[in-house]
Amino acid sequence: MDIEVKKHIKAFAALCSMTMVFSIFSCAVFADGPATIDQGFIDGNGGKLPETAGTYTLSEDIAVSDTAQIAEDSANIAIDLNGHTITYSGSGSMYIVGKTTQTEVVADNVNLTISNGSITTAAGYTGGGSTDYWISSTMCTTPDVGRGGCFLLQYGSTLNLNDVAISKFKSTNEGGAIHVGNGSQLYMNGGSITGCSSANGGAISVHCSSKGRTSTINGVTYNICGKAEISGATISGNTASAMGGGIRVLRGDLVLADCVITDNTCKGSGANGGGGVGISNSTNNAENLAIKGNVQICGNHSTHGADRADLFFSNVKTILLADDLDAASQIYFGCQTWSKNDQYFKIDGHSYDLNSFISANSANPVCYNSSNDAIMAIVAPRFTGYSVSLDGRILFTPEIDLQSYADANTSVTYSYEYTKTGKAATTVTKTLAFSELKKKGNNYTLQIPVKPSCLTAPIQITVNYGTNGDSISDTRTVEQYAQSIAKGNNATQKEIAKALLIYGGYAQVQLKINTNKLPNVSGVDFNSSFADNIQGEAYTVTNDPNNAYYGASVSFLSEVSVKMYFKKSVLGDTAPDMTVAYASGGSETITGKANGGYYEYVISGPSGTGFAATQYDASFDFAIGSDISGSYSVDTYLKAIKNSSTSSDAMKNLAEAYYNFALKCLA
Repeated sequence: MDIEVKKHIKAFAALCSMTMVFSIFSCAVFADGPATIDQGFIDGNGGKLPETAGTYTLSEDIAVSDTAQIAEDSANIAIDLNGHTITYSGSGSMYIVGKTTQTEVVADNVNLTISNGSITTAAGYTGGGSTDYWISSTMCTTPDVGRGGCFLLQYGSTLNLNDVAISKFKSTNEGGAIHVGNGSQLYMNGGSITGCSSANGGAISVHCSSKGRTSTINGVTYNICGKAEISGATISGNTASAMGGGIRVLRGDLVLADCVITDNTCKGSGANGGGGVGISNSTNNAENLAIKGNVQICGNHSTHGADRADLFFSNVKTILLADDLDAASQIYFGCQTWSKNDQYFKIDGHSYDLNSFISANSANPVCYNSSNDAIMAIVAPRFTGYSVSLDGRILFTPEIDLQSYADANTSVTYSYEYTKTGKAATTVTKTLAFSELKKKGNNYTLQIPVKPSCLTAPIQITVNYGTNGDSISDTRTVEQYAQSIAKGNNATQKEIAKALLIYGGYAQVQLKINTNKLPNVSGVDFNSSFADNIQGEAYTVTNDPNNAYYGASVSFLSEVSVKMYFKKSVLGDTAPDMTVAYASGGSETITGKANGGYYEYVISGPSGTGFAATQYDASFDFAIGSDISGSYSVDTYLKAIKNSSTSSDAMKNLAEAYYNFALKCLA
């Protein structure tokens, strides 16, 4: 046989061999039966799971290193894990189901089904999720990133998970394990999601970009509301840094049936919450949550408090009992704004056990409202704030949110006690009916007159509400309120609060009441800004031929002192000394100090350490040389401000309160 014939025979043999190889390969991948996935398949597919329609079965545990995306319109992919484990080490989502761009839906009606096995991550995995072009009224000019650590469901796609355990996935934005995007659906039957994390929805996020349920793009109307239905599954040990440690829903639907959501954590603040399930605020109420069977939403955690630890609504939502609820269910729930009139769980003819529902706020008992066939949390009244009015007397004003108990069954009682040396204790007490309370917005207030010697006396305020003898109480002092204002940022309030504390402290020292609580405050001075308003009104002068006297003020520092001002232009370049003689005895010489165009003289009382509260009406005589003389007192100044037509209302009220203080002390 010649060489040329041999060459042809070899070529034909090689062709036959190649045909057999391709025939074998074709049978393994394209036959009607399920294709086998092993590590060789994954490596040959660029480290990815299948991206084309078909039925697949794992024959061994496999390692996946890159993102797979199903971009084939109406594709159906079914993967039986066959008891094996997928370990993922890529940086984006492990699977992107469906495809959208900035301008169009590329792959619609994609279906992915995964069953019977586990999906986890490799050691050192840091995960971040993948890009999602959102469907909205104008599509999206730039992609949003960080969604769906394990699965990202794009528009119109469906993911079915049957007895699959997912663990240890992360995303930076939403859905540590799974993000259900616009118009997509998740059906999870059995299985679990554990140890996953994200900013929103540590395990699962259902979030649609539009505020409505449909959106029209290029003349085509799409249903863009996402949905997740979790049945017989466990969501546990997941974490969100903002909203929904287990599951977060915004503008989507969630159905929970016979599932356990426990030991998840939300670290959010502000309006965030939902250690187990967080339902975010939406202006068009596009979220629906239905529950049925034996549902456990309990034992979750939130750094923002127990009210937000389990099932939390950042806006009031109505939860539908979609079917009969098992008596063994436990659902702890909380809401950003509690109200008895809000219905939380709509019964709609289904059976339930009231013990299944637990308000996360212990002050809010759960009840059934037959008028709207709903389960609600009754919200107890609460104290919302305090204020002090200096309107001629000290009025302590608590503010109370009565919630649903703003009715004739509600009353408020206040009482406080004080003791003078050598005398029996005196108790001040009064009860106000609901009709005597004053409406302030959605809240109610009452005014408690406080005796000037009782700034540190504990005042107990008790709200009696309902028909079962329920009540709430709080105990505060005027001093506590004034101290809290003194620590604030409003300069005027701080000065008034400090002065009030100092003055009240002096009053109490004189009466020997609560001296151990004497406030230690300094730095209040009502001098320069008020001098102009009191010129010629707060003094008695027997000699002042050249009108040297300008005005006076009272400084409420740790020492209560009188400051008097005389014109430099009259007295000359050097301040002459002032002599002061006190009515109670004693005298002193005071050196003037330049202060702008005036000389300032500070008179600190007969002891030299300030005027005591009982000395406010004690006058003193003053003289500068032989030409200027007169008399003055703290009381003179207070009366002058009180009667002045030019002093501000706040100063007049303050002066009147101080003046009444002095009268009480002297009495």
